[in-house]
Amino acid sequence: MDDISPLNGKAVLIVDNAIPTRRALQEQMSQLGAKQIVFAGSVSEVEGHLTGRDFSLIVCEYILEGDRSGQQLLEELRLQKRLPWFTAFMMVTGERTYSNVVSVAEFEPDDYLIKPFTASALSERVIRIFNRKHRLSKAYEAMYDTRYEEVSALCMQLSGDFPQYSRELERMRIEAIYHLKRFDQAETELEQALGANERPWMPFLLAKIKTEKKEFAGAEELLSRVVHEH
Repeated sequence: MDDISPLNGKAVLIVDNAIPTRRALQEQMSQLGAKQIVFAGSVSEVEGHLTGRDFSLIVCEYILEGDRSGQQLLEELRLQKRLPWFTAFMMVTGERTYSNVVSVAEFEPDDYLIKPFTASALSERVIRIFNRKHRLSKAYEAMYDTRYEEVSALCMQLSGDFPQYSRELERMRIEAIYHLKRFDQAETELEQALGANERPWMPFLLAKIKTEKKEFAGAEELLSRVVHEH
Protein backbone atom coordinates (compact mmCIF):
# COMPACT_ATOMS: atom_id res chain seq x y z
CA MET A 1 0.00 0.00 0.00
CA ASP A 2 2.95 2.32 0.60
CA ASP A 3 2.87 5.59 -1.30
CA ILE A 4 0.36 4.52 -3.98
CA SER A 5 -3.25 5.85 -4.03
CA PRO A 6 -3.70 5.69 -0.23
CA LEU A 7 -7.41 6.52 -0.49
CA ASN A 8 -8.18 4.01 -3.22
CA GLY A 9 -11.82 2.95 -2.82
CA LYS A 10 -12.21 4.67 0.56
CA ALA A 11 -14.63 7.25 2.00
CA VAL A 12 -13.57 10.76 3.00
CA LEU A 13 -15.43 13.34 5.10
CA ILE A 14 -14.56 17.01 4.46
CA VAL A 15 -15.61 19.43 7.22
CA ASP A 16 -15.51 22.98 5.87
CA ASN A 17 -18.09 25.64 4.99
CA ALA A 18 -16.06 27.38 2.28
CA ILE A 19 -17.22 26.21 -1.16
CA PRO A 20 -13.87 26.91 -2.91
CA THR A 21 -12.02 24.87 -0.28
CA ARG A 22 -14.54 22.04 -0.58
CA ARG A 23 -14.12 21.92 -4.35
CA ALA A 24 -10.34 21.96 -4.15
CA LEU A 25 -10.26 19.21 -1.52
CA GLN A 26 -12.80 17.15 -3.45
CA GLU A 27 -10.66 17.25 -6.56
CA GLN A 28 -7.50 16.38 -4.67
CA MET A 29 -9.13 13.53 -2.75
CA SER A 30 -10.52 12.11 -6.00
CA GLN A 31 -7.02 12.18 -7.47
CA LEU A 32 -5.84 10.20 -4.44
CA GLY A 33 -8.40 7.50 -5.21
CA ALA A 34 -11.27 8.33 -2.84
CA LYS A 35 -14.44 6.48 -3.84
CA GLN A 36 -16.88 8.54 -1.77
CA ILE A 37 -16.52 12.17 -0.61
CA VAL A 38 -19.02 13.57 1.91
CA PHE A 39 -19.26 17.17 3.12
CA ALA A 40 -20.19 18.69 6.48
CA GLY A 41 -20.33 22.30 7.59
CA SER A 42 -21.04 21.93 11.30
CA VAL A 43 -20.37 19.68 14.27
CA SER A 44 -23.93 18.33 14.22
CA GLU A 45 -23.57 17.36 10.55
CA VAL A 46 -20.33 15.54 11.34
CA GLU A 47 -22.00 13.63 14.15
CA GLY A 48 -24.85 12.68 11.83
CA HIS A 49 -22.52 11.41 9.11
CA LEU A 50 -20.60 9.30 11.63
CA THR A 51 -23.74 7.44 12.71
CA GLY A 52 -23.54 4.00 11.18
CA ARG A 53 -20.72 4.90 8.80
CA ASP A 54 -16.92 4.80 8.93
CA PHE A 55 -14.57 7.11 7.06
CA SER A 56 -10.94 6.41 6.30
CA LEU A 57 -10.07 10.11 6.43
CA ILE A 58 -11.66 13.21 7.94
CA VAL A 59 -10.29 16.56 6.77
CA CYS A 60 -11.51 19.26 9.13
CA GLU A 61 -11.20 23.05 9.18
CA TYR A 62 -10.01 24.30 12.58
CA ILE A 63 -12.50 27.19 12.74
CA LEU A 64 -16.07 25.87 12.63
CA GLU A 65 -19.49 27.45 13.01
CA GLY A 66 -20.84 27.45 16.55
CA ASP A 67 -18.97 27.30 19.83
CA ARG A 68 -16.66 24.36 19.07
CA SER A 69 -13.44 24.31 17.09
CA GLY A 70 -12.14 21.48 14.95
CA GLN A 71 -9.78 20.59 17.79
CA GLN A 72 -12.66 20.36 20.26
CA LEU A 73 -14.59 18.21 17.80
CA LEU A 74 -11.62 15.85 17.50
CA GLU A 75 -11.27 15.59 21.28
CA GLU A 76 -14.98 14.85 21.74
CA LEU A 77 -15.00 12.20 19.02
CA ARG A 78 -11.93 10.48 20.47
CA LEU A 79 -13.30 10.59 24.03
CA GLN A 80 -16.61 9.14 22.84
CA LYS A 81 -14.75 6.51 20.77
CA ARG A 82 -16.60 7.57 17.65
CA LEU A 83 -13.42 7.42 15.57
CA PRO A 84 -12.11 3.90 14.85
CA TRP A 85 -8.34 3.54 15.16
CA PHE A 86 -8.02 3.32 11.39
CA THR A 87 -9.77 6.65 10.74
CA ALA A 88 -7.24 9.40 10.09
CA PHE A 89 -8.12 12.94 11.20
CA MET A 90 -6.34 15.82 9.44
CA MET A 91 -6.77 19.40 10.59
CA VAL A 92 -6.64 22.27 8.11
CA THR A 93 -6.06 25.72 9.56
CA GLY A 94 -4.85 29.20 8.81
CA GLU A 95 -3.77 29.57 12.43
CA ARG A 96 0.02 29.40 12.54
CA THR A 97 -0.08 29.10 16.32
CA TYR A 98 -1.96 25.82 15.99
CA SER A 99 1.27 23.81 16.05
CA ASN A 100 1.86 25.06 19.60
CA VAL A 101 -1.69 24.22 20.67
CA VAL A 102 -1.72 20.71 19.23
CA SER A 103 1.70 19.81 20.61
CA VAL A 104 0.28 19.73 24.15
CA ALA A 105 -3.22 18.50 23.32
CA GLU A 106 -4.34 15.22 24.83
CA PHE A 107 -5.76 14.16 21.47
CA GLU A 108 -3.69 15.19 18.47
CA PRO A 109 -4.86 14.98 14.88
CA ASP A 110 -2.95 12.51 12.75
CA ASP A 111 -1.54 15.49 10.89
CA TYR A 112 -2.39 19.07 10.04
CA LEU A 113 -1.87 21.53 7.21
CA ILE A 114 -1.42 25.29 7.44
CA LYS A 115 -3.33 27.20 4.75
CA PRO A 116 -2.64 28.01 2.01
CA PHE A 117 -1.26 24.66 0.91
CA THR A 118 -0.55 23.02 -2.42
CA ALA A 119 -2.03 19.81 -3.84
CA SER A 120 1.37 18.16 -3.56
CA ALA A 121 1.65 19.12 0.13
CA LEU A 122 -1.78 17.62 0.84
CA SER A 123 -0.95 14.45 -1.09
CA GLU A 124 2.33 14.10 0.78
CA ARG A 125 0.60 14.43 4.15
CA VAL A 126 -2.13 11.93 3.27
CA ILE A 127 0.42 9.39 2.07
CA ARG A 128 2.45 9.92 5.23
CA ILE A 129 -0.59 9.44 7.47
CA PHE A 130 -1.66 6.18 5.87
CA ASN A 131 1.84 4.75 5.74
CA ARG A 132 2.08 5.36 9.48
CA LYS A 133 -1.41 3.98 10.16
CA HIS A 134 -0.56 0.86 8.20
CA ARG A 135 2.86 0.26 9.72
CA LEU A 136 1.81 0.90 13.32
CA SER A 137 -1.64 -0.67 13.02
CA LYS A 138 -1.07 -3.30 15.74
CA ALA A 139 -0.19 -0.66 18.33
CA TYR A 140 -3.00 1.70 17.30
CA GLU A 141 -5.54 -1.12 17.46
CA ALA A 142 -4.33 -2.32 20.86
CA MET A 143 -4.58 1.22 22.28
CA TYR A 144 -8.07 1.69 20.82
CA ASP A 145 -9.24 -1.66 22.23
CA THR A 146 -7.72 -0.75 25.65
CA ARG A 147 -5.41 -3.78 25.49
CA TYR A 148 -2.82 -1.72 27.32
CA GLU A 149 -0.91 -4.75 28.62
CA GLU A 150 0.08 -5.57 25.03
CA VAL A 151 1.09 -2.06 23.98
CA SER A 152 4.56 -1.87 25.49
CA ALA A 153 5.88 -4.98 23.72
CA LEU A 154 4.23 -3.94 20.45
CA CYS A 155 5.78 -0.48 20.63
CA MET A 156 9.23 -1.88 21.36
CA GLN A 157 8.98 -4.26 18.41
CA LEU A 158 7.66 -1.61 16.03
CA SER A 159 10.28 0.88 17.12
CA GLY A 160 12.91 -1.58 15.95
CA ASP A 161 11.12 -2.15 12.65
CA PHE A 162 10.27 1.51 12.02
CA PRO A 163 12.68 3.76 13.95
CA GLN A 164 11.29 6.83 12.17
CA TYR A 165 8.19 6.52 14.38
CA SER A 166 10.08 6.05 17.65
CA ARG A 167 8.75 9.26 19.21
CA GLU A 168 5.11 8.41 18.57
CA LEU A 169 5.64 4.86 19.80
CA GLU A 170 7.29 6.16 22.96
CA ARG A 171 4.26 8.31 23.65
CA MET A 172 1.86 5.40 23.10
CA ARG A 173 3.94 3.14 25.33
CA ILE A 174 4.06 5.60 28.25
CA GLU A 175 0.38 6.49 27.86
CA ALA A 176 -0.47 2.77 28.04
CA ILE A 177 1.48 2.54 31.32
CA TYR A 178 -0.52 5.53 32.58
CA HIS A 179 -3.83 3.90 31.61
CA LEU A 180 -2.76 0.77 33.50
CA LYS A 181 -2.52 3.07 36.56
CA ARG A 182 1.15 2.29 36.99
CA PHE A 183 1.69 5.90 37.89
CA ASP A 184 5.10 5.54 39.55
CA GLN A 185 6.53 3.71 36.53
CA ALA A 186 5.05 6.22 34.08
CA GLU A 187 6.34 9.11 36.18
CA THR A 188 9.87 7.66 36.32
CA GLU A 189 9.99 7.12 32.57
CA LEU A 190 8.65 10.58 31.87
CA GLU A 191 11.13 12.27 34.18
CA GLN A 192 13.98 10.43 32.48
CA ALA A 193 12.65 11.43 29.06
CA LEU A 194 12.19 15.03 30.15
CA GLY A 195 15.85 15.26 30.99
CA ALA A 196 16.97 13.67 27.72
CA ASN A 197 14.70 15.08 25.02
CA GLU A 198 11.66 16.94 26.29
CA ARG A 199 8.61 17.27 24.09
CA PRO A 200 5.52 19.31 25.01
CA TRP A 201 3.19 16.36 25.70
CA MET A 202 5.54 15.02 28.38
CA PRO A 203 4.98 17.64 31.13
CA PHE A 204 1.26 17.59 30.28
CA LEU A 205 1.04 13.83 30.91
CA LEU A 206 3.26 14.13 33.96
CA ALA A 207 0.85 16.73 35.37
CA LYS A 208 -2.02 14.24 34.88
CA ILE A 209 -0.04 11.60 36.74
CA LYS A 210 0.66 13.99 39.62
CA THR A 211 -3.04 14.82 39.74
CA GLU A 212 -3.88 11.12 40.03
CA LYS A 213 -1.37 10.88 42.87
CA LYS A 214 -2.98 13.96 44.48
CA GLU A 215 0.24 15.97 44.11
CA PHE A 216 -1.75 18.99 43.04
CA ALA A 217 0.92 21.66 43.58
CA GLY A 218 3.36 19.83 41.33
CA ALA A 219 0.68 19.31 38.69
CA GLU A 220 -0.28 23.00 38.73
CA GLU A 221 3.35 24.06 38.39
CA LEU A 222 3.85 21.82 35.35
CA LEU A 223 0.65 22.98 33.65
CA SER A 224 1.52 26.63 34.27
CA ARG A 225 4.88 26.11 32.60
CA VAL A 226 3.31 24.34 29.61
CA VAL A 227 0.74 27.11 29.12
CA HIS A 228 3.41 29.80 29.42
CA GLU A 229 5.70 28.13 26.88
CA HIS A 230 3.04 27.10 24.35
